[in-house]
Amino acid sequence: MKIQYLLVLALLLFQPSNSVIAQGQEVCPNSGNGWIKIDNLNGYSFTYTADEGYFVAESCYKASTNVVYKTYEPPQQTVVITTVDHELSHVSVRVVETPEVTSTPEITETPEQTATPTPEITLTPNPTATPGDVITEVNTGTSGLPLILFGIGGLAALAIIAVNLFRKKTVI
Repeated sequence: MKIQYLLVLALLLFQPSNSVIAQGQEVCPNSGNGWIKIDNLNGYSFTYTADEGYFVAESCYKASTNVVYKTYEPPQQTVVITTVDHELSHVSVRVVETPEVTSTPEITETPEQTATPTPEITLTPNPTATPGDVITEVNTGTSGLPLILFGIGGLAALAIIAVNLFRKKTVI
């Protein structure tokens, strides 16, 4: 049972990047711009299949006070919407027409390829600084290692807290 709580917690912490979560009394769109709303749901999963000629481009669901929007790129014929924290109360999907597939024109002539000369690269050594020189260095980014370590440390801390919460206490 403890592992299930930790898995649920991990799933909540690492939502996909194309989802946006809002909280409060907000509700999903119910009409206009291709939105279709399905009310009075229950359970943790809902599957929607668009009518022939249409695809789902976005979805929105409400579970308790959480409202979650998701974009599908490319749009999908069928989407499965799931939540783990609360049961679904309603779902909205924005459908778009299936883009027409146009045939590509036949190429009858093959252009002749010409070789592109490779530019010559000359390495020059870094100049050494002399007293009084101002040396500037531009940081072009950092590795993601500190962020990964921070995330692992946070999960470890949450696991320790969860274990302590569910540990049986014995009184002597």
